[in-house]
Amino acid sequence: MQLYLDTYGAWLGVSNGMFVVKNRGKDQKHLFAVRNVRAIYLSNGVAVSTGALWLAMRNQIPVLLVNHMGQAEGQVWSGQFGSIATIRKQQAIFSGHPKALEWLQHLMLQKIKHQKALLHKFEKLPDKPEAYRQQLPQTIQVMKNMEERFANWKYPTLPIKPQEIWIQATASFRGWEGNASKYYFKSLATLLPPQFAYTGRSRHPAYDPFNSLLNYLYGMTYSMA
Repeated sequence: MQLYLDTYGAWLGVSNGMFVVKNRGKDQKHLFAVRNVRAIYLSNGVAVSTGALWLAMRNQIPVLLVNHMGQAEGQVWSGQFGSIATIRKQQAIFSGHPKALEWLQHLMLQKIKHQKALLHKFEKLPDKPEAYRQQLPQTIQVMKNMEERFANWKYPTLPIKPQEIWIQATASFRGWEGNASKYYFKSLATLLPPQFAYTGRSRHPAYDPFNSLLNYLYGMTYSMA
């Protein structure tokens, strides 16, 4: 698990060899076994004891300091040997491992899940356009179908070269994700005022104000990744 402390006044310490988290003004404590913690994220206004830092470093658990956007600004690093080159090497190895495709599969499932949640949230608007109400059922059905395809995908057990598996899987992933996104943005388009109407996603270049703004915001997000 990952411990993410972003509540002002929260405190991270150690008790009986375990991480302990306590919120400001509350007596209740939450204990976490070291073996279950993979990373710790601390935002501004959170207190941490040196004992907790020692426990994390000795167990090779990264402690990251994050900004208000949740992006890491710094890290408490262990004195043991480690290097960027080693990390990059492991990333390269991971990219060709079956777990990499499973990781992508998980990301796409989460993306579609959150897109559907946002569309359902807009559905509750009292003044939503009639076009949105009519388009939503088809959009949700398509997104559910793509979600099922992602969920049912399994790493092939046939004697196929890993490179071929990667090519086939990523092609399928792009198609499923692209189809889900197509209908997602089709529904969003019905919510916009006429002057901001668009017919679909356009990137290089953007052909309308909505896509221009969306591309700009994506660029800001990528720069912080």
